[in-house]
Amino acid sequence: MKHSRWSICSAIILLIALSIIIFKSSLEVDAQATNPVLFAIGSGYTDVTTRQIIRSYDDRVFIFAAQSQYSPVLVAYRTITAGLPTGTNSFVQQPITVTESANLISVDAVYNGSITIHVLINTQAGAVKDYPFDITSNTFRAPILIASNGGTVSSGDYIGTAGVSGMVDLSGHLHISYWSNSNHIVHQAYTYDAVNNVLNSFAAPTQVDAAGSANHPALAISPANNSVTIAWVSQVTAPIGRIMARTRSATGVWGAEEVVSTADAWTSTAAGINIDQGPSLIISSNGTKYISYIQDNDTTGSYGRAHFATFGSVWNDSPVAVAGTNAQLVINGSSYTHTPALTTDANGQLYIIGHGPILTNVGNNMYTMRRNSNGTWGVPSLYVSGNSFDSSPSVKWAAVGNNRPNTYEFVFFLAPNGLYNNAVLYYGRFGDGTPVATQSAPVRNYFTTNTPTLTWGRVSWATAYEIQVDRAASFTQPLDFSKNDITTDMLSITMKDLDNGVYYWRVRALQASSVWGAWSTVESFEVAVP
Repeated sequence: MKHSRWSICSAIILLIALSIIIFKSSLEVDAQATNPVLFAIGSGYTDVTTRQIIRSYDDRVFIFAAQSQYSPVLVAYRTITAGLPTGTNSFVQQPITVTESANLISVDAVYNGSITIHVLINTQAGAVKDYPFDITSNTFRAPILIASNGGTVSSGDYIGTAGVSGMVDLSGHLHISYWSNSNHIVHQAYTYDAVNNVLNSFAAPTQVDAAGSANHPALAISPANNSVTIAWVSQVTAPIGRIMARTRSATGVWGAEEVVSTADAWTSTAAGINIDQGPSLIISSNGTKYISYIQDNDTTGSYGRAHFATFGSVWNDSPVAVAGTNAQLVINGSSYTHTPALTTDANGQLYIIGHGPILTNVGNNMYTMRRNSNGTWGVPSLYVSGNSFDSSPSVKWAAVGNNRPNTYEFVFFLAPNGLYNNAVLYYGRFGDGTPVATQSAPVRNYFTTNTPTLTWGRVSWATAYEIQVDRAASFTQPLDFSKNDITTDMLSITMKDLDNGVYYWRVRALQASSVWGAWSTVESFEVAVP
């Protein structure tokens, strides 16, 4: 294992690629989108099931990717200052890199809401690893091996072969799902000891699927109830492909496997493993689950019909219904693309991001599609055209640390003239660009003092507050300064003489009837006194 600087060879390749982009006359941005912004960042590629863009608590953007196909180099891009980036120069020009011992297949960035981004990778050597990234020092910490039985690709191009997906839950646990070399989906969960850079097991490895022939895991945490849902591609019934899902409750109980797709989900091993397929999975603030995927060849003779599935008590799946006409973009009343990415804002407004239909020769362009209030979708709107944006967008979304949630931010790549080995990352953004005020207590923080102040939101009916602070999320041994007699004129409390490390805390309000209300969502903070 060795850490390396940006190589001269890579810089030359990137310079050539960027020169092609700058002087390409067909590169256009749609002025009809809501404040659309996009620009090139540097070398790398993305995938739809993973999330490779993070906005930190201090309002900076971090993007992680493999430097290129057939490369062992992991790259980290970051903005220089807080706020909304406006161009390539908003990012530090020399990315941070680390060189693995084998080529990377996929990369997933998992933010804990504080100072650590868990950068998950799976490699052609079968390794699944966590590279914790410290946003205060802008450095990768030593990698932590998660598993050595990860799936691999036998030969050929593999961009779009997703193998690992993770997310931090509301209690601070890191959940990881990965594709194994026996074609199963495995879940495990950890607590992270930031002081010693150690992952401690919180939930033992669980095989999520029953029958095998499973790949492309996509993991999401519910902001509503802290449950974990994992979706994946199943090829048990090949040649018919399926999208499956399974949910683990906040108490650790797994439900039954669920069939998401009603159509034949597209699958192929012609290049990589199902490189044009998702699934893309997100969960809204009220707990509604959404999945997008693509259908195999239909009556048009082409694959890529976009499907949208929602979960109430069961999954409801149907082709995306477009309310409008456009000969190039709307076919059979629906939309055709590859690897459609779902994204949402703080108000639950859904968009699908993806390239245009190959069938009508607009597959090199990137489009956005807005869901209407009646459940239909708007005609795809051109986001950017060029040669070639036939790529998989990766969106910013998480249950924890989803900062500026009213700003849709994503990364995707350009393969200049179809050269996927020279892929160039692009940053994209639309939406109103405004941050959302912090919700009621508590707030995740990072402190360089051992006397941090914890703050929460006022509850109108409260007659007093109780706060608990513990080194464990189970709160089995709350610290001595946990209090249950905080008066309503106090909306903060200052801790005393804390040792360095991670702490968990929660707050609840006392009703006039002397009955305590429910505990707030558990949050964590870190103390790191230099």
